[in-house]
Amino acid sequence: IGYWPMEEGRGSLAEDKARARNAIVNAQWEITPKSNTAFFDGTDDYMILDSAGTLASSFEMDLTIEFWFKTNGGKAMTFLSNGSGGFLPNDANRNGWSIEMAADNKIHVKNDSTDFIAVSQDFADNNWHHFSLVVDRIANATAYIDGVQQNTIQADNFYGFGAPKLVLGARFSTNGINNTIDQHYNGYLDEVRIWNSKRLRDNLELEMFNRLQGDEFGLM
Repeated sequence: IGYWPMEEGRGSLAEDKARARNAIVNAQWEITPKSNTAFFDGTDDYMILDSAGTLASSFEMDLTIEFWFKTNGGKAMTFLSNGSGGFLPNDANRNGWSIEMAADNKIHVKNDSTDFIAVSQDFADNNWHHFSLVVDRIANATAYIDGVQQNTIQADNFYGFGAPKLVLGARFSTNGINNTIDQHYNGYLDEVRIWNSKRLRDNLELEMFNRLQGDEFGLM
């Protein structure tokens, strides 16, 4: 008779997928990822992908990184990292990236010794937010929160993306012999996605509220 999954997350209509009798929304959307989420305690929790060598993108290829997060912030910590971005001694991997939240709750993207303040506003409010970084190699790198544009920088400030390991919930770096894991994240992460393409803003807004199949074109 009717089916209103209420997956829009925004706007004033809730779609009826059965009979197209859309409902008018006179309430506030609450965003809660549908899948299980990962919680990191800020002390020693992290996830590591040992086969991250297949997650590689050259400095000529477009790139999009996105994920959901929920945190109170308040300290330096890292959401996602395959390197320090050139900010630790002996970390010579130009393809290493680190997406971090500083103690003032600004979000930084670090790569090839560039420290880009991607998000200046404080979103460490213990609510779910969607972060995305879109790198268009012939133009700019642009950050979004919940589909709303934040800060931008020329894309040629960034190099490629790649390392033997990828860590969620902490910062990873290596000097080729020893690995270092620090800046542990305190909060929740979900739906981490890395693309070897620039995602359009419309795609980000549409797909951030839906789970993917895993075989979408460009998904690394």
